[in-house]
Amino acid sequence: MFSVNPLSGKVFSPTIRLNQCREVVEAIKTLSLGEKEEIQSLLEQFLREEQRDEIYQNYLLAKQNEKEGKLKFSSDIDQLMQFLEE
Repeated sequence: MFSVNPLSGKVFSPTIRLNQCREVVEAIKTLSLGEKEEIQSLLEQFLREEQRDEIYQNYLLAKQNEKEGKLKFSSDIDQLMQFLEE
């Protein structure tokens, strides 16, 4: 089974990807504490950026759903419960 990398568009095997991850982990183990902390900081930054992008994509989807009239609003608790059951 093969997958497509969403960033590069290249086809890759999950097995190859797993082996690459193992190689990266082994390489990181050989780094100094300071280098490991820098990688940690970079990873945290990358994760924050991905989370921001996901939030933004969800916002755009919600905005489109609102534009198309797919969202329902109510301040009545019974009505809200009914929306959840639908």
